[in-house]
Amino acid sequence: MKDNDTNEVMFEYTGKTPIPKNVTRVRFHSSIFEVGINIIFHIAECTQLKEVVFNEGLKRMGSNTFEGCSSLERITIPSTLKEIDMYAFKDCNNLREVVFNEGLQKIGSAAFMKCRLLESITFPSTLVEIVDGAFKECKNLRKVLFNEGLQKIGRSAFMRCYSLQNVTLPSTLTEIDRGTFHLCSNLKDVILKDGLQKIGVNAFRGCSSLRSITLPSTLISIDQFAFTECTSLRKVELPEEGVQEISANSFNGCLALERLAFPVYHFVYKLSLRLAIQK
Repeated sequence: MKDNDTNEVMFEYTGKTPIPKNVTRVRFHSSIFEVGINIIFHIAECTQLKEVVFNEGLKRMGSNTFEGCSSLERITIPSTLKEIDMYAFKDCNNLREVVFNEGLQKIGSAAFMKCRLLESITFPSTLVEIVDGAFKECKNLRKVLFNEGLQKIGRSAFMRCYSLQNVTLPSTLTEIDRGTFHLCSNLKDVILKDGLQKIGVNAFRGCSSLRSITLPSTLISIDQFAFTECTSLRKVELPEEGVQEISANSFNGCLALERLAFPVYHFVYKLSLRLAIQK
């Protein structure tokens, strides 16, 4: 099948025959409901594959399905797909565009890890969970729009996303997990909304461009090293009520910190500044 816009052959995948090695564009037939282990052997050597068009009706995408497809440039996830399994698009080094449609609920572990040319992501309102390392080391990822309704972001989900500059997290998120934004060295602005209860170990560690942060009134605890080595952080505003615990070394190495405003009498553990902040 030839596409009129690009004049390139669009191979229609029915599941019955392997995808030829030299194919650059693939469209999934409407009869395909699941992409799993059976297709891995069909596409494993398709190093020239640039574009995949998934059919509406696709319900499951298994682990490792397109891992290492180094020429893949763009994908659109159909509205019928509820979950992208682990490592599905890991190491797709030329993946530049991903369109998530309403209907997607979960993005699996390391699903888009090391997709180093991916620059922007908008999550659908149906998304509930982003699992550990899902976008880890997407080094050119500059913009991420999170949806209200998102309930969980896993460990190291955006670790080493060096180009990420600002983040607004939804009110439905109750916890920032261990290392979620660790070493996002260009992250300057973070907006945390009421609803957040916990900031985990190393959550913002090494975010060396972060200058100030206002913590929400619902926050209960900040784990150790949460803001360690945020060397540009000058001001931290804590709420009048709510915070019960700030762990030792949570602001260790924040060399520029000028103001840490907190009501000491609300802490379960009344820490001295020397313990919470060791410059």
